[in-house]
Amino acid sequence: MSQAVFSIIGGDVNPSGKLPITLPNIDNEQQMSRLQYPGLIDYRTGIDLSSNYTEKLLMGYRWYDYHNVEPMYPFGHGLSYTTFKYDKESL
Repeated sequence: MSQAVFSIIGGDVNPSGKLPITLPNIDNEQQMSRLQYPGLIDYRTGIDLSSNYTEKLLMGYRWYDYHNVEPMYPFGHGLSYTTFKYDKESL
């Protein structure tokens, strides 16, 4: 067996499926402008000319925290595929 399987069986890691992004309630909930996303594109050549990061660090889960909005599914949302029980005997 591989080391990954032994890590799961031994309880060293918890096999789970967690979201790596925050999913919004509605499309464009963070109200991104055309300048922010997808940016300015030269439609003759298809070359991206610039990107404007006017939102600074308020993107993803940080936007939701700052504006006190509950997203549909937050960053890290998900379920474990197993359960673990710790008691005196397992220590």
